[in-house]
Amino acid sequence: MPLPLDLLIIMLTATIIGGIVAILAWRQRPEPGATALAILMAAASWWSLFYMLELNAATLAAKLLFARLQWFGSVTLSVAWVVFALEYTGNDDYVRPRNIALLAVIPAITLVLVWTNDWHHLIRHSVGIEQVGEMVVLTQSFGPWFWVMIGYTYILALVGDLLFIDLLENSPVIHRKQAVAILLAAIAPWVGNLIFVGELLPWVAIDPTPVAFTVSGVASFGAISQYKLFKASPAPGQLARTFVLDEMADGVIVIDSMGTIVDINWSGATIVGEPALSLLGRQVQTVFPEYEKLSNVVDDESELITLGSKNDTRHYEVSRSNLRDHHERTIGQVLVFRDVTERFRYQQRLDVLNRVLRHNLRNEMNVVYGFADRLEEAGADAELTGRLKKKSLQLVDMGNKARAVQEIIETDNDDLPQISVASVIESTVSALEGRFPAVDVTIETLPPEEVTCGWVIEPTLENLLENAAEHNPNDNPTVTVSATVDADWLTISVADNGPGIPENEIAVLNAGQETSLMHSRGLGLWLVNWAVKALNGDLSFCENDPHGTVVTIRIPRSEVE
Repeated sequence: MPLPLDLLIIMLTATIIGGIVAILAWRQRPEPGATALAILMAAASWWSLFYMLELNAATLAAKLLFARLQWFGSVTLSVAWVVFALEYTGNDDYVRPRNIALLAVIPAITLVLVWTNDWHHLIRHSVGIEQVGEMVVLTQSFGPWFWVMIGYTYILALVGDLLFIDLLENSPVIHRKQAVAILLAAIAPWVGNLIFVGELLPWVAIDPTPVAFTVSGVASFGAISQYKLFKASPAPGQLARTFVLDEMADGVIVIDSMGTIVDINWSGATIVGEPALSLLGRQVQTVFPEYEKLSNVVDDESELITLGSKNDTRHYEVSRSNLRDHHERTIGQVLVFRDVTERFRYQQRLDVLNRVLRHNLRNEMNVVYGFADRLEEAGADAELTGRLKKKSLQLVDMGNKARAVQEIIETDNDDLPQISVASVIESTVSALEGRFPAVDVTIETLPPEEVTCGWVIEPTLENLLENAAEHNPNDNPTVTVSATVDADWLTISVADNGPGIPENEIAVLNAGQETSLMHSRGLGLWLVNWAVKALNGDLSFCENDPHGTVVTIRIPRSEVE
């Protein structure tokens, strides 16, 4: 008897939708999981097609033939499903030809046994046909290997389901929607199959598994078309985490609450000097004795550690961060080793160079100044000797500024000693009047005495005032200082009536570097620029009225206590 029309439509729908989804997935290659999903849906469509033909067949021989052909689809489904789940969720490291071949061993044996069942009856003990309503259905009792295959299939199904459940719990919304759709597509056939083979509903005469492929096809189609299954894949994010840990240049050691090493990347093993596998399970103190030095290091801080032999010393900034679970309980720590050897050596060389340069420059210029004095006493041209003295003092001053610049650069903004802004302004102005008595220096406004700022404000003001006074050829040179505080900013302005700061000097500061064609005349403005940045402030220049320059420093109010 032919199939009832409603059942025929359902079976045709499952077959057609499965084929369409297989084609859509195939076109998405080489996206992770695309090939596996295409094979999976093709297998489901194959199973549905031949089950439909089995139900429609009139003789036992025809029904057995179509039943055997269905096994090509059913044994492929389980392997394709777990491969798809592994690839799509970013665990494709396990998807290797050898592993796939191992997964296919039991399905391959099953196919051989299906087609040789008459010799051993490991798949079916007996078969027959039975009239159920308008249909003639195949009846069968199953042999031991059938249950082996069923168990194996359910294990693979569970593995894939668990991977998607994990994705559902730990991924963004878009990936959760994908996971729900795919889980629905996967679970529906397995539930139908469990009902059939377990005879949970004895009145169900046909296998609902191929019928449930209609649900699988619709859910998979929705995942591809509506939820961008392959366009917004979670695999890159999953793989990126592995890549960051394994491939990053910094060494990473993960320890549990007992100090046992539970994970370590390649760089970390290289730093310790032993293979990664041999380090797992060992106490961190035994492989990294310097761990005790990190006892006072907290999150976002680091300790400089020196490792290696005398001839191969490396310097590392080691940070320690606590690992906490969802209940904010500390369950371990992560140690991160950043190799700063080259930076450490560069800083050493720079320190030596600066120290030698400043020391020798000061000493040699003192000698030059002394020679100039002796030449002047011997009757040499006073103008020439005076210029010689001035230049020697300028070079000594440049060395002092270089030292100040180094101190500013090396200063940790969080630990800046605080000084009174008003007191600094008054003392700096007083010193300027002593050095440049011809300059009229005026303080317009001062902040309250309790307003303080990092110590680098002092060399900043010294250099601004010096620059305003020294390079002012006006007949009546003036320098005006004002400082105010509001809810957000401390603002300090230094105005002069000189020729103004050349545009190329300001351009150099804005560019952040000097070239042979564009450079400043000294270190003063660089010192001011770097000091203001150390205070998280900003520096601006504008023209004074009617002439001259106004230099304004603004420091965030939060930096002023």
